[in-house]
Amino acid sequence: MESDYVIVDSGANLANKKFQRDLDQVLDRAQNSGVKKLVVLSSSERSARDALRLTRLYPGSLFCASGIHPLETQSWRDETKATFEELLPKAECVAIGACGLDLTKLEVSSLKQQISCLEAQLELAKKYAKPVVVFEKAGASELIPILKAYAELQVIVHGFAGSADQAKEYLDRGYFLSITGALWKQKEDFYDLIRDPSVQDKLLLASDAPFLFPNAKSKLKKSQEDDKTEMFSEASESLVRRYCSFQRNEPCSLGLTCELLAGILDQSPHDIAMKTTYNALKAFKLQF
Repeated sequence: MESDYVIVDSGANLANKKFQRDLDQVLDRAQNSGVKKLVVLSSSERSARDALRLTRLYPGSLFCASGIHPLETQSWRDETKATFEELLPKAECVAIGACGLDLTKLEVSSLKQQISCLEAQLELAKKYAKPVVVFEKAGASELIPILKAYAELQVIVHGFAGSADQAKEYLDRGYFLSITGALWKQKEDFYDLIRDPSVQDKLLLASDAPFLFPNAKSKLKKSQEDDKTEMFSEASESLVRRYCSFQRNEPCSLGLTCELLAGILDQSPHDIAMKTTYNALKAFKLQF
């Protein structure tokens, strides 16, 4: 059964090898779930090229962001910059990303490497007037001062998983926050923050597929489960149950994430789909 939601997935890793064999079917399920447009994130020079290639195979449905993930920054070379200089002017390339800081694995990529690579990408975003999809893990205090130096850039904080105070600082600076299936892990003060209508024009939806499986029910206390899960439609639950797992999440899970956000905000899922889609069109300068 096809959903009548209209959703933009603001961040999916469809160039990941887990989608090599059945991407047609994955995208069919995404369409059936209401996900009509997707931004394909990249993490390396190679995946950036692959992401652009996918946009040519699925024109009008897929767009891409070109970037180096913080744990891939050791691969940055002068040649890498030249590659992005080639990719960024393409109409299908709507953003830089995902770039940012990840302080949990400094043995893989040092903080100095990460900052240098991030700043190089921010300079490219400035040059080509592209929004920036930023990933941050345990590095908000280091990231925010860097971003402040690029106040003219549109920033999308991908898969936000920080505190309510961090979210407020991002929102106060006009940044967008993309909400994923990990929304269940957030605390009540974050829910209180996003219930404020004044910040809801900065919320996006992102699957982060094949990651961040929305394991919603496991996060509920037994006493809450019956009431809370009423917010999920049978169609959305069926897609997640049949096709998504911790091993491989799919964009078709985004209908359930939309319903989850709607339940937290006490709004209808269709209203949330419409609002977040409008926000995504604005953030990435897309059109239907």
